[in-house]
Amino acid sequence: MSQDQVSAFLTAVQQDARHYPLFLLLARTGLRPAEAFGLHWDDLDFRARELRVERSWSLRKIETPKTGRTRRVAMSEQLVRTLRRLEVDRMVEKVKRGWAEMPP
Repeated sequence: MSQDQVSAFLTAVQQDARHYPLFLLLARTGLRPAEAFGLHWDDLDFRARELRVERSWSLRKIETPKTGRTRRVAMSEQLVRTLRRLEVDRMVEKVKRGWAEMPP
């Protein structure tokens, strides 16, 4: 996709609050979808504005990334804001549902 196409897509999908953070993450970091599915909240360092890719979803299980190595990926300020908002939303959902822990 061109930059204009990515911008248009993100603008359109922004109305879908449930999936927008995932699409923004993929667009702004270049992660493979399987790598994004393997992320945990502990992999995000909001202060340093980076994330660690340590896992990947493959054949219905979590494994090491395709390359076999972990790596750090920079996050834009927009992505940090969006993921922080998502984290708060998930914490609220956890409390409302009475979960002892946040599901991975």
